[in-house]
Amino acid sequence: MNNWGSTGITSMTLISSIILMSASSSFIFEGSDDLEKNAEVAINDALNEISNYLVIEEAIGKYYLKNNEKIIDRILIYVKQFITGLINISELKIKIINNNDLTILSYSGYSEKISSKPLFSHEIWSKTNNSFSVIVSCDEDCSIINYNFMNYDRCYLAINLPESFAMKKGEKITISIIPSKGIISSIECKTPSLQISNIVNFIEI
Repeated sequence: MNNWGSTGITSMTLISSIILMSASSSFIFEGSDDLEKNAEVAINDALNEISNYLVIEEAIGKYYLKNNEKIIDRILIYVKQFITGLINISELKIKIINNNDLTILSYSGYSEKISSKPLFSHEIWSKTNNSFSVIVSCDEDCSIINYNFMNYDRCYLAINLPESFAMKKGEKITISIIPSKGIISSIECKTPSLQISNIVNFIEI
């Protein structure tokens, strides 16, 4: 489950409270430079938190046959920014947890636009080894392609799972997108016990 429905709401409630309390303090004690400065700092910090929040809109995996067993070792997570601002993709980390271990993936340094090929056959996978890359769907100013910055853009995070985290039928992992500052976005990815299709959508629509 996307943590926007759990910890995300809690974080936003807390941030809203901070903003309201800070604004109230600034209003009540108008004339006190220190209090007004502290209120401004608190508001800026709170806004900085939500400006670095990535909303997970979609998460998809695909089964591949390896060693006579079907596993999911590639996952696409579609993200957008919660509010306008710059997010440095090169500073993002992706944390993955299963029942046995935890790993942290870094950005591969590669971002490319969506091509005519299906997404799971995109050329970028050949450059993505135990890391994640970016497949851009909306980047009008080319901020992702040229500078590795999201500027209210939309993109897929192409995650190549390490071998020990590849998913079989009936297994689950938790994926968290960790910015250098701001709120963490998380989703639980669980494969069905029975394989109906090679494609698994981890977010129910």
